[in-house]
Amino acid sequence: MPPIYRDNKGKETYRWYHFPDDEPCPPVFVPITVRATWTAGNFFERIPSSEFWVELVTAGDMTFVQDTTEYLVRAGEIFLPRKGCVHRFSTGPSGFAAKRSVRIDGPMLDETLSCVGIGACDHIPLRDAEDRAAVLRLFKSCDRLLERKPPGFTIGLAMNAMGLLVKLGEAAAQRFTAPINRALHFMRQNLDRQLTDREIAAVGGFSVTHFHRLFKAAINTSPMRHFLKMKTEHAKGILALSSLSMKEAAYALGYEEPAYFSEVFKRITGVSPLAFRNEQRKRISNVKNRA
Repeated sequence: MPPIYRDNKGKETYRWYHFPDDEPCPPVFVPITVRATWTAGNFFERIPSSEFWVELVTAGDMTFVQDTTEYLVRAGEIFLPRKGCVHRFSTGPSGFAAKRSVRIDGPMLDETLSCVGIGACDHIPLRDAEDRAAVLRLFKSCDRLLERKPPGFTIGLAMNAMGLLVKLGEAAAQRFTAPINRALHFMRQNLDRQLTDREIAAVGGFSVTHFHRLFKAAINTSPMRHFLKMKTEHAKGILALSSLSMKEAAYALGYEEPAYFSEVFKRITGVSPLAFRNEQRKRISNVKNRA
């Protein structure tokens, strides 16, 4: 299904760059930056998303809803509108928000998100002042590169994209307590099998009920729902880069029934595994042809 957009945006300034057909595309890069000031009543909705954005609230606050989970995002915090999700964001209770945005793209984006540990993240508070300053510098650098386009600027856009994703991965890991981090590590190490709530809670050192409450307070979703999102991000890498059949990919991910794998993948991303594979291979082929 093609994305459906509805919006009533505030004042925004865009800068962008489109790679020519004869220019090789980096694995990840920033093609668009936006600076925006919103007031009460401004909003943006995308159903479903076909893009990945990093949004930094610099003043005021915003309400962000991704799929069915809602967040209040304050100044100094990040929210991540992800591909395959339905999301809506609007000015928050303060009635005012200033934000900077970068769109990150590239043939290796999904694999990079999974590698740095934010493939299933929606919201990342930047609690450390140094982290906030470093992230803001990366946003400003992307904006300057797209404004001035000096020699070699596309390399800078690629380096900034990777630097930003790594920094956000570090910030995401730091915000959780030791039990939550143990559970997240356990999930990442077991993406090739099915886990139960009891197994995940045991790694955290709590009962199922208590750990579910702790996990939801930290990540705003249940342990099992988060695990399925992580498995789906891992599945994207397998589908894009391996020659495994759909059945083999399902088994490699620990699904006993390929049909259930397809059902979960489509529910989370909005497209079937086969449609996703075909689109990714087409994009990778285009990059190779440009090189």
